[in-house]
Amino acid sequence: MSEPISFRTITLSLFLIAAEVCLVSPVCAQRPDAGGTPIPGPQGSVSVTIAVRDLQEATLPTPATVRLYSTNSGFEMSTITGPTSEAVFSVAPGDYTVEVRCDGYQQTRDEVMVPALGTGTYFMVILRPTPGATENRTAKGAVMTPKLQKIVTKGIDAMHARDCELAEKQFQKAVQMAPGNPDLMFLLGTVEFCLQHMDLARKNFERAVNLDPSHERALLSLGEMQLSAKETSLAIATLEKAQSVKASDWRVHVVLANAYWRAGHRLNDAEAQAALAVQLTGNKNGSARLLLGEIQYSQGNAEGARQTWQKLVEDLPSDPAAATAKHKLESSASKRPTKIPDSEEIP
Repeated sequence: MSEPISFRTITLSLFLIAAEVCLVSPVCAQRPDAGGTPIPGPQGSVSVTIAVRDLQEATLPTPATVRLYSTNSGFEMSTITGPTSEAVFSVAPGDYTVEVRCDGYQQTRDEVMVPALGTGTYFMVILRPTPGATENRTAKGAVMTPKLQKIVTKGIDAMHARDCELAEKQFQKAVQMAPGNPDLMFLLGTVEFCLQHMDLARKNFERAVNLDPSHERALLSLGEMQLSAKETSLAIATLEKAQSVKASDWRVHVVLANAYWRAGHRLNDAEAQAALAVQLTGNKNGSARLLLGEIQYSQGNAEGARQTWQKLVEDLPSDPAAATAKHKLESSASKRPTKIPDSEEIP
């Protein structure tokens, strides 16, 4: 069997997921309160402003996470709103889905059409409060005061600047002020991961999940850390929970496919998860396609694996995964596929 793919080559780093820096799309979002205009996208891109409002169409007292993605192009980007309760993206014309999550409000999803003509698109998303949100937020200590919001903004800015030490200080302050806020606990976990404080990172992800068992990003991050620690069975259980929360997130399927693959006896499940990840990204993610080929090769389907890798090289020649696929094509030409090694042998 060809040399297994390193786990880090097929998943996004926890820090980049949390900082909402896109590794797939050529364009990125910029929080409107950070100053300036959105980061320029490719030629012909359009500025899209997503305004998040309550039922009275007023701005929210708490920052919201806004995710914009397209299953057709593979584009995916998220950002956190500031005092204006708006998020600005620079994207190519087309059809997109916007998801908004905010503490104390029901998660909302809507469709956005970005026309080719015009200088920009403005879209408003109305959030409905979660039943009993006021009482729950007060009980958890998760209310976002202006002072707390300012601290969180500094932490987010530091994350985008890759200043993990400054971000850690800001989020430590934020968690002290709102210890019941799972989003803050998750963000603190990501900066601890960035600083290679693995024990602290894992503890904070676990705390985020304890506070909010449906926190998909914390579940995904915790599952990745469990898998890296070779706790495969525990990782599978965690990642399956993440999948049940948000089955539309291709990243969950990629990491879960890797977990099934490492288990050794669930290769069919691994292939199904990897194929789904490829489908959700519209064949635009090289890492997912690379993993799919590796799983096929482990199943003894050498021809299918080579076809998957060859298509990856042809379709995405500039993707880093294409270089790895090309190497695997060369090395597999003179080798016979063997049974997948024990999970302990896989990096």
